[in-house]
Amino acid sequence: MIAEARKKLREYALAYVAQLGIRRTSEHFGSSHTVVTYFPLNILSKMPQDEFFFSRLRGSKPVNLYAHIPFCKSKCGYCSYVSEPNPSQDRIENYLLALNKELAMYGNILQGRKIVSVYIGGGTPPILTSQQLSNRLIGPIRKRLNVDENAPLCVEANPATLIGEEGKEKIKTLIKQGTSRLSIGVQTFNDTILRAIGRGYSTGEDARTAIYHAREAGIPVLNVDMMQDLPGQTLEDIESDLQAISELRPNSVTWYTMRVAPNCWLHDRFERPSEENSLVARIMITDALKQRGYTQNSGDRFSLTAKDRDKFKEARSSVTSDMLGIGVSAYSHLDDLIFRNETDIDEYMKIITRGRSPVTRGKYYDNLEERFVANLVLKLKEGIEFREGGKDMFMASAWNYFSCWNGVGPEGRMWDLLQRTGYRKKIPRLVHAGLLEFEGDRLQFTEKGRLFENEICRMLYSPIVDAETKGHNTLAFLEKINWDFSGTPRGYKVRA
Repeated sequence: MIAEARKKLREYALAYVAQLGIRRTSEHFGSSHTVVTYFPLNILSKMPQDEFFFSRLRGSKPVNLYAHIPFCKSKCGYCSYVSEPNPSQDRIENYLLALNKELAMYGNILQGRKIVSVYIGGGTPPILTSQQLSNRLIGPIRKRLNVDENAPLCVEANPATLIGEEGKEKIKTLIKQGTSRLSIGVQTFNDTILRAIGRGYSTGEDARTAIYHAREAGIPVLNVDMMQDLPGQTLEDIESDLQAISELRPNSVTWYTMRVAPNCWLHDRFERPSEENSLVARIMITDALKQRGYTQNSGDRFSLTAKDRDKFKEARSSVTSDMLGIGVSAYSHLDDLIFRNETDIDEYMKIITRGRSPVTRGKYYDNLEERFVANLVLKLKEGIEFREGGKDMFMASAWNYFSCWNGVGPEGRMWDLLQRTGYRKKIPRLVHAGLLEFEGDRLQFTEKGRLFENEICRMLYSPIVDAETKGHNTLAFLEKINWDFSGTPRGYKVRA
C-alpha cells in the first residue's frame, strides 16, 4: 500500500503545483482543521445587538441548529476549540442553565422557522449524564424550538464516554431522544499516539468497544473521526488504522489532517511529517477507502451510501443554508451575516445571566464580491455547477465568462468583479496544474487537487480577507503589493 501510494505521488508530477506556491501545510484555518467558514472566524469584528441583527432571525427559511458542550475528559494537544477538561457537576449544571436561557431567547423569534437538523458537538457531549442529555439538553431543544419531526440529530462522542454500563446507557438515551447519527472521535487506534496527543484516558480497544456498542444498540448512522500527521505516526500506523476501519466498517469516515493552532499545547512539541509523507498518507487513505466501497464526498469525508453523508456539515459549510449556533463560542450564518458567541465560558454565562444575547462578533456580506468568493470557497469541495438550473443559481451568471477567464473577454459587472478578485487568472492556472477540472459545466477538484483541497480553498480568499486573516495591516499590505483603490463597495479595487 505504501509503495503504491509513493508511486502514484511521483506520477502526479507536482513541480508546477509547487511553482504556484501550493504545498500541503499544517496551517490552521481560522479555528478549524479545514476551511469550513467564510469569513474565517478569526477576522470577525465586534457585533452590535441592533434590530438589523435580530431581523436576520425572523422569517420562514429552514434553519440548522448547532449546540456546543464545552466539556471533556482532557484537553487534546491539537484542540483549539473552546473546551474545558474535568468539569464538576455544578459547573456542568450552571452551563446547561445558561444554554437553556439562550434557547429561550431564540424560542419565540424562531417559531416561524423549522429546525431541519440538529448537531450537538464539543468538547464531548456524552460527558453529561443520561438525565442531563435528555432533560437538560435534547429535550429543551425540542420543546423550545420548532424542530421538524424528521430532522436528523447528530451527537459527537469520545469513545471513553460510551464504554461500560454507563456508556451503554448513554447510547440508549441518545437513541431514545432521536439520535440518528453518532460521530465517534477515534483519531487513531494506536495507544502510544493517543497518549502523545493527550488522550491517554482512551485506548484503541475503547474505540472498538464503543463502535460495537453503538452498532448493537441500533444507531442508524455511525461516523468515525480519524486523523493523520499525528505525533510519531508512521505510514505503517496509517496502514494499521485503515485495516481497523476496514474491519469495523462504519457508515462514514471523516479523516482529518492534524493542524495545530499556536494556542494548542502540542504546537511546538512534535516534529511534523515531511510534505511527501503527508501526501503519501493522504493517497493511502483515499485509495484504501474507495477500494472498500466508500465514496469521497470531499477531501476529508467518505460515506458508504448517500444517506450516510453528513448533511449538517454540508449545510454548515454554506452561505445559502442558514445555521444557528448556541452555546459558548458557537458560530452562526443567517442570510448575509456570520456571527459568533462569546468564547470565554464564564463570560458567556455572565452575559446570559444578565439577559443579553451572547453574540459578540460578526460580519456582514456587504458586497457582491465577498458573496461570490464565499460561494466559491465553500462549495468548491463538492463541486460547483454554473449552468442555469444548476445547483447554485447565484453563480450561474458567471458561466458566460468562464471561457474569458484567460484575460480576454467582454466588459460588464460580473467581468469587472472577476478582474478585481483575480480569479480570471487563478482558476485557469489551477486547471492547467491539474488541480481543478471542468466536467461539463461543473468545476471540481481532480483527484490530485484533493490532496491540497483546503490549501486551495484558502488560496481563493478575497485579497482583503486574505490580508486580514494573516494579521496584516490591511491598507499597508494593499499598498505594498500595488493594488488600485477606487469606488467599489469596500473602497478597494484590485489589479488582476
